[in-house]
Amino acid sequence: MILHISDQLIKKRNKQENFNDFILNIMLAYKEGKHVIIISPISIRKLIFDKKIGEYTKQLLNSYNSHNKASLSLLQHFGVIIKIIPKNFKEKVYSKISTKVEIRQIHMDKFVDTVNIQSTILLGENTNDSKVYNLIAEYYRLKNNLNFLKVSCREQMGGGDTTAKQYKHIYNSGKEFCLCILDSDKKLPQNDYGETAKKVKSFHHSQINFNYKCQYFILNKLELENYIPEKFYIKNFECVETNRIKYNFQKINKLRDLNYNATNYLDFKKGLKSFKQEDNEAINKFWYNVLSKSKILWIPDDSNHYIKGYGDKILDGFIECEHSEIFEQVDNDSYIKREWLELGKSISSFIFGSIIRRAI
Repeated sequence: MILHISDQLIKKRNKQENFNDFILNIMLAYKEGKHVIIISPISIRKLIFDKKIGEYTKQLLNSYNSHNKASLSLLQHFGVIIKIIPKNFKEKVYSKISTKVEIRQIHMDKFVDTVNIQSTILLGENTNDSKVYNLIAEYYRLKNNLNFLKVSCREQMGGGDTTAKQYKHIYNSGKEFCLCILDSDKKLPQNDYGETAKKVKSFHHSQINFNYKCQYFILNKLELENYIPEKFYIKNFECVETNRIKYNFQKINKLRDLNYNATNYLDFKKGLKSFKQEDNEAINKFWYNVLSKSKILWIPDDSNHYIKGYGDKILDGFIECEHSEIFEQVDNDSYIKREWLELGKSISSFIFGSIIRRAI
């Protein structure tokens, strides 16, 4: 998480109960690389020369001062910032119009306990999902040359009702940071979200006492398989001699050319059924309108699919690939690269930490 210690808090520190415990916790989070800590140079100097601050805390502050000269410049890379404020300030959420960055103001006393500064929980619908989100955040880090940061989170698996229940439990405890990422499960633009996404969204927005530490994010595509680069599908499915899936992505690219957003709703696991095979009239109507604009003849294969599905093990194979190979595949897919960078910015605000300073 990006934790910005406000100058107002440092200025009023002598009036804040448990401030020394707070600043020690924050600096331990910095030392252990659990979060990205942002403190202005002037505030750092005030703390270093404050006789009331413990010696070990000052040692950590001096290390921070040596390694984080340009920490304030980091703020431009993230979409959500936690700004820690004095107790007498109002907790609120607001956005800066110029940068579109969301600022969440949270009281200092929410960080006095050590459990409050543990790495963010990344709650996915299954284990593979969380691993792919980590990859997307890592790709964003590399492309923005954030070499002094790292992905820092605790992966937690949900699944169906379990995801919503776990998010509710974490939210109600009010202690830990949590980012819950969900498939939209939308097969059509006009459809509502799937049951899991609806439950999490409904719970989150029904709360009177808003928990600024928790956030959910719903993908703007059917599911995570829609974010996998073309070269992976071709190499691992279409170029395998024993596999009957051939030239699938030629058709998918035709769809992208015809209607950029249409493939957001394409089921990469099950494929696109022929109109005779698909029972849902609304789905048939949507895809008929898309396919009819194509200059190629769409003929169902022997399994009655216009586009064959790649099966249920897509993510299993994807996370087994070398990271360098995956990132090269993303680099060579302009469509997916754009999606990864956008999603990476949204995710990284919650699951980035500083590199660990072991010499402290």
